Amino acid sequence: MNKLRYTRKSLNEHLDFTGLEKELKRRLGFAVKLEGKVTQSNRANWCRIEFASKNVIKHTGIMSNVMREVTIDSFSSIIEKDYTGWVGVHFSWTSNRGGTNGLPWFYAYYDFNTKEWTFVER
Repeated sequence: MNKLRYTRKSLNEHLDFTGLEKELKRRLGFAVKLEGKVTQSNRANWCRIEFASKNVIKHTGIMSNVMREVTIDSFSSIIEKDYTGWVGVHFSWTSNRGGTNGLPWFYAYYDFNTKEWTFVER
């Protein structure tokens, strides 16, 4: 099996959100497109997976009366030396009054060698 060089560029070339997007559609009942990339930590020599969806407020029912933005995004992540990474999948929102908050949902694990996602409940 080809091993990747541990650089942000090579990891970004192998990052594929398709499996995670399919899992989100299964859990939510509607399609969510994620945009993201591998980034380097400012404080340490490690990389992480970051992503976010567009605003999904139209799918929130009565909550859309008190919120102006709801997204599904990454929260806490690291890529290990064996080219696997984990990331917390998170709901984030902004209220009509401007306050922001979020709620952890589940963990997603990604293998850069196989481009496969696995999921674990929090």
